[in-house]
Amino acid sequence: MQSLIAFAALLAVVNAIPAPAPQLIDFSAPPADAVVSSPGALTGPPVGAFSQPDVYSPTKANAVAAAAIASKPLTSASKSKGLRKGKGSSSQKRGVNDPCGAQPSSASPPSGDNTSPQSFYQTFANVGSNVPTPSGYTSVFTNGQGSISEVGYLGLYPLDSYDPQACATLCDQKDLCFAFNIFVERDPSQNPAASCMNPSPITNVKCTLYGMPISANTATNTGETRVSFQIVIAGSNGYQKIPVPDPIPGFTLPVNVPGAINAPSAADGSNTYMGYKLFPNDPFNPAQCATACLAQNAYNVKHHASTPCSYQACVSPYPFSSVIVLLIYTMMLIFLNSHSSTPMS
Repeated sequence: MQSLIAFAALLAVVNAIPAPAPQLIDFSAPPADAVVSSPGALTGPPVGAFSQPDVYSPTKANAVAAAAIASKPLTSASKSKGLRKGKGSSSQKRGVNDPCGAQPSSASPPSGDNTSPQSFYQTFANVGSNVPTPSGYTSVFTNGQGSISEVGYLGLYPLDSYDPQACATLCDQKDLCFAFNIFVERDPSQNPAASCMNPSPITNVKCTLYGMPISANTATNTGETRVSFQIVIAGSNGYQKIPVPDPIPGFTLPVNVPGAINAPSAADGSNTYMGYKLFPNDPFNPAQCATACLAQNAYNVKHHASTPCSYQACVSPYPFSSVIVLLIYTMMLIFLNSHSSTPMS
């Protein structure tokens, strides 16, 4: 199942509401003008990276949403029919990218034999077992041999030791974060090059943060061979919690509903569904959808029909209410419920 965030807009309805017709939104083949790509969106850190904080800016993402509406606004539905490599963190010390440059390492990683990939796997095969699950989180998978590669990536942070609680604390302090991945990685002590093709290994503990649901199936980054040195991963544990969106000025919090919403018909039988925008690489960010909703209203005010003060508004279908219908929250809950929490072996 592809992870994505959708913004769906409904018209204001203040009269009797007949039974709605299904919108039948096909997210597998969205129109080109519905897809909005945020700049700099990544699915995970580069293999072997030590640190990569603050890769996602909610402020910039909200601006992208507003610009997308301004350039390609929604029209009434009744009238209308890859992995990017990131740059290394600037926090890494000088020389780390030079040939044979010394590489950073965790202060107190788990001890054990890491002389070869095979001995590394054997040593750290069960390092993720019997560690406390952080409060407020559920365990999604344990002891995987791959790290998460998924949309909604928020950053990579090195840890001094294998401590899921430390990773959870970073997630709790990060806007939009509700899932994380902690893992042990066999890294080179020097940047492999012609004169140091297979340097001695070091063991690092890493923590990646995500603003989208994770599953064992998304832990697909199993390392790489760099010159003659093999980077591998073990003890990969994934955890997540149910996201609780922050209040958005002018809107009420979303309501947990059992499925996606069909826009009701107006009293005259016309369709109130306006359309949607997809943000396929962004984390779960209700403020981004609210920004799109308000931008759509601003556009419609300027381009409304000849009837004075009459325009289509992105608001709730319920009378006298100004709450946005955030289908993304429903989609996140459906996604969470549809993915298995079976541990990885």
